[in-house]
Parts: sequence; structure tokens; C-alpha cells
Amino acid sequence: MPISTPRRSARTAWLSAACALALTTLLTACGGGGDDAKDSKADGVASIETGKPGAGAKGGSGDASSDSGRPQWRLDSTDEEIETLWVRYYGCLKENGVHMTNVRGHELPARPDGKVLTDNSVQEPKAAYTKCKIKMPLMPDVLDSKKNPKYEQQLAADVKCMQDKGMKVALGGDKGTEWSFTGKPSGLSNAQENKIEKACELEAFGGKH
Repeated sequence: MPISTPRRSARTAWLSAACALALTTLLTACGGGGDDAKDSKADGVASIETGKPGAGAKGGSGDASSDSGRPQWRLDSTDEEIETLWVRYYGCLKENGVHMTNVRGHELPARPDGKVLTDNSVQEPKAAYTKCKIKMPLMPDVLDSKKNPKYEQQLAADVKCMQDKGMKVALGGDKGTEWSFTGKPSGLSNAQENKIEKACELEAFGGKH
């Protein structure tokens, strides 16, 4: 991913395009890590660093007009679990008439010309988004700056942890509510950075719960 792209955690962003679309209602930042993420970003999709349903998620029926009943992953959820949740959500949109395009094996909402939709104000047909909202994943409350009063403090600790472990990252965004890569080479592989990122997030934001 471009080093200038802010992100709180790749765990909170399955797709870069989704961040500009559906995920904007859930997340404050998006991105991937390492060379794989850079390659994915070029195609309009960020690498998955954590995804899931299963043990790390919860869900159920509820009012589609609210967050009630929507599946939510945990800090200790696996990449596969988070990915499954997003696949279900986008699958629902497709089944209900939303035009999709295949990007690196993932079905994403698309414009009429087939390119990934990046305008979150475009939700056509609207009825599909309304119906499928109940399946749209929620991130852990602790990662939501609007719900977690200690978010800024914990994010700072998260970034310091990554820095101490060799990742070239820095705080950014409004009041330090995001983090990004600095652009300097860390010498770490994508897999190593993914492992460090997850471990630091768990440590900074309260660990498994």
C-alpha cells in the first residue's frame, strides 16, 4: 500500500475499496502491510491481515436499520474469520442486485464501467444495502475512537510497540487517531509485520477478550 495511506490496523480493513464504500461507516483508517499489500492496493484491494467469523465473531438477527444483530469480530479473531464475514456481506449485496466486479478473487461493488466503486454515497440499489446492513461486520468497540475513551492513548501505545519491534510507522490523522508507514524500509517481511501488528494491537488494546 502507498506509505501515505493512513491506517489504524490492517485487521480493520479487508478491502481498500470497501474503506471508501461500506467500511467508512465502521472504520477510520484502512490499509495493508508490506509488499503484498502494495501489490493489492494497486488493484484496488488491500491485503487481509485479520479476518473472520467463527470463534472470533458474533452475530444474529436484528433491526437492519441499526447495529443490532450485526456480526462483530474480536481482537483475537483470525484473518479467515473476518474475511468470511465480509464475503457474506458482499455476497448478500450481489444477490440483491448490486453490480459487482472481481478484484484479485474478491467480489466488490462496482461502477457501470466495471471499476471498483469508491464513492460511499453511491448505494444502488438502495434496497440491497438496507437489506444487507444486518450482515455488515462491525469492528471491536475498543478499536472505535468514538466508543473507546482510551483510544488515543492505546493507539499511541500500539504504535510504540510496533516501532520498538522494528516497524517503521508513525501516528497521524486528526489528534493522532490513525497510523501509517513512514516509508523507510524496516527490513521485515510482510508476514513478520503482520505478526507484529496483531501482537501489538492485542497488547495495546487489552489483549484477548
